Amino acid sequence: MTCDLDKKETPATTSVEIGYGKRRFVLDLCAKHQEEVETKMQSFISAASGTRRPAVHTTTRRPRERRARPETAPTSPSLAEIRAWAKTQGYQVADRGRIAAEVTAAYEAAVS
Repeated sequence: MTCDLDKKETPATTSVEIGYGKRRFVLDLCAKHQEEVETKMQSFISAASGTRRPAVHTTTRRPRERRARPETAPTSPSLAEIRAWAKTQGYQVADRGRIAAEVTAAYEAAVS
């Protein structure tokens, strides 16, 4: 993860959450930019009047980690595939509606 405010590929050391209006933002920051943001925010916070709403503040937390997406998710067979297989195996299945659990189990056993 890199710093959102640096044009180089500087690694981020922290994530800062900032609220403005009804929106919330998360910035991934290197140490230099974290200090800069906190200094600038302090001048706004000290000038602001109090409110009963939860305070808008910066929170320092570990940088968020991006999860790798699985290459392909396993897919279950379509009902049409199960029906076609069942008919070739001699099972009586309707063209529409529910397929009997025993037919589905037999299909899964056959293709595994």
